[in-house]
Amino acid sequence: MNVCLNFLRSAKKFGSKPAFIDGVSGAKISYQKALVAVLLLRKKFKTYPGKNVGMMIPVSGGAIISMLALLSCGKTPVMINYTTGVRRNCDYAKSKCGTRKVITAKALLSKLNVEQSAEMVLIEDVFKQFSVFAKLKAALIAKLPYNFLKKLFCRLDAKKNIVLLFTSGSESRPKVVPLTGKNVAGQILGTIKCYDLTAKDRFLASLPLFHVFGFQGNFCIPLYLGASIITLSNPLDYKLTCNAIKEHRASFIMGTPTFYAAYLRRCSGDTFRSVRVAICGADRLPKELHQRYVDEHNLFLIEGYGATETSPILTNNRFEDYRLGSVGKAFPGVEIRIVDAESGEDLPANQTGKILVRGDNVMSGYYRDVENTDLHFRYGWYDTGDMGCLDDDGFLWLKGRLRRFVKVGGEMVSLVAVESVLSEFFKGEDILFCVVDIPSEKKGAEIVLATTAKIDKAKMKKWVRENLNEISVPKTVFVLKRIPLLGSGKVDFRKVERVCRIFSQKRTILGQIADEIGVNV
Repeated sequence: MNVCLNFLRSAKKFGSKPAFIDGVSGAKISYQKALVAVLLLRKKFKTYPGKNVGMMIPVSGGAIISMLALLSCGKTPVMINYTTGVRRNCDYAKSKCGTRKVITAKALLSKLNVEQSAEMVLIEDVFKQFSVFAKLKAALIAKLPYNFLKKLFCRLDAKKNIVLLFTSGSESRPKVVPLTGKNVAGQILGTIKCYDLTAKDRFLASLPLFHVFGFQGNFCIPLYLGASIITLSNPLDYKLTCNAIKEHRASFIMGTPTFYAAYLRRCSGDTFRSVRVAICGADRLPKELHQRYVDEHNLFLIEGYGATETSPILTNNRFEDYRLGSVGKAFPGVEIRIVDAESGEDLPANQTGKILVRGDNVMSGYYRDVENTDLHFRYGWYDTGDMGCLDDDGFLWLKGRLRRFVKVGGEMVSLVAVESVLSEFFKGEDILFCVVDIPSEKKGAEIVLATTAKIDKAKMKKWVRENLNEISVPKTVFVLKRIPLLGSGKVDFRKVERVCRIFSQKRTILGQIADEIGVNV
């Protein structure tokens, strides 16, 4: 599937229809004007060195147009995460993907207080370079028939990369994931069929394009349909998001549980009246949060499961086939196996093991990374690194990341299970939290709780003890000003763990000093 030709078809069919609506200002860019902009930019971008070009622009019409322009001239966008360190991530993209140019925006650099480097190209400056004649020429070309225009666009083979994404890095150093037209094709068509999406739908684009969730839902699917995309550059501005949903009548929205919980604190009774499909992913959906949306807004949060490496959908619930607490059944074209974590043998229904998957949506391997590719692929099956089980009806139930199982005193403990029990303890309270493990000399690892508010530690420990077991009780509680999040809204477990380790080390040092001078602390 050629995403550029998908856009071209939509542009010729829906010329004057808004392709992009700025969620804050309300400014609109029609499909016809977007096509003119793509034709202008592609000639400039074609002169950039190398096959891979960095992209570092928040969600906007300009960002999506730039991606289309790169693809139309045979370049591959390398989507750089600007929320976890601009300079570091640009250097990482250069070393891993060979990017020599990074397309960015002046407003973003100013907001992040980052100086423009030699390889950075400001999209605002690029547009200023076009003469009136060049703009007029592009406008005239855009009027030509589809069959002529498609010859101008680079012919993207289904097996060629259409994007290079980075894994979230919530638990380890990011890996580079190449996705092809073949990878995303079934995902686009399958999603449209599952939720009866049409060109009349309006897509809220608030998730960053460097995240696979946003790349598919904000870019591939709506452009294929010819739908309008409501763009928001800052997904963490929850009030603006709620206003945009209401004012611009969004019918399709996506988010993480963190985002959906935050919307409830900023929305009004009619905020979600236009929403027809609300997809929730990237993290476990608490049952209480789901129920609040049903009770307060008559809105069903549809939970699914996926990964960057799988374009992303592996399973999803559907309106007519839903099981609360599960992440749904296998997405069309996806096969799932549950195997023993040690022996690799297939497990029967209702037994927990590692989740292996295969399908056209699964990448062929990590970009220029044979070692990690070999670690994650087994005889054509991709090892997700997640633990779960399939029930008798084929619904998948996640049990957490294999890396989020920790051995405490010789026993395996699921940190996700601890968080699930704690979510009931914090029920009704506006508290963000997560559970991580830090090294322990006595037990190998110690479970600790990070929260955004002081809590009754004794009650918390009693609750976990009674609802789980003694070994799963967090022994220490660290109160943080905020729980660090990735741009996608997922918890940045690496950063939380690092902060908790530092706090723990400081406590240990203070305790040693207190012992030496004979003072209780």
